[in-house]
Amino acid sequence: MRKKTIIVVVLFLILFVALIWYRQEVRRYVIENHAEAVEFAIEDVLNSDIDIHKMTELDNKIFFLFAFQNGTIGSGELSRGLNGKYKLEYVGHGTGWIRERVVETNKGTYLMLAGRNMKGIGVIEAWIEDEKYSIEIPEGEYYLVLTPVRETSLEFTSGMIFYDRNGNEIERIKLQNKED
Repeated sequence: MRKKTIIVVVLFLILFVALIWYRQEVRRYVIENHAEAVEFAIEDVLNSDIDIHKMTELDNKIFFLFAFQNGTIGSGELSRGLNGKYKLEYVGHGTGWIRERVVETNKGTYLMLAGRNMKGIGVIEAWIEDEKYSIEIPEGEYYLVLTPVRETSLEFTSGMIFYDRNGNEIERIKLQNKED
């Protein structure tokens, strides 16, 4: 009889701990899957007004591009929890005209390129380690593109070449011994 009581108590404790963990986990995921909720959450974190210009859902994540009132751009990602809502994983901004990161979802590794297309970019050739990727940039003032890449430990590209829609080179960034 004593052995059954111990088993019941242990099972109750396991269930109790699992319930507490689940409630704590669900509380971290509070952002709804729409632009207004994402914008509000980012404004709260950054303590500044922003406008979300692009937002893409991919696998278990939402990736977004935003701009401050002064034109500075930023990007970030949210991850989906068990309750179908999201939590902020990353947000960053700076003075550069392009945002780039190698990101992970539950289904793979991607190169995220985002920014304001003031230079008329049509294609970006990007290197991650020694692998070259050619990414078409959609027309419009802002873009957010996610391209599948090989798994890597790098967070950023090794180098990039920007081309306009006619194939003319616009600019090179971080290139060391990379040829067309």
